[in-house]
Amino acid sequence: MPVRQAIRALPEQVRHPAPEQDGTLRQRTQVAELTGMTDPTGYLDGTRIIVRRERPHPDAQ
Repeated sequence: MPVRQAIRALPEQVRHPAPEQDGTLRQRTQVAELTGMTDPTGYLDGTRIIVRRERPHPDAQ
């Protein structure tokens, strides 16, 4: 399954709050793992696919 299709197929319960470097949770940001949901062709063995979603900040383009 292509990556974009796998992201859309993720159920809400597998998305988790994203931590900051200091361990606090980042507001309105979530992470999830796609490993095993996408075609691993072209990736090194053992590669994990982690995705993040967040609202863009006001100055984002």
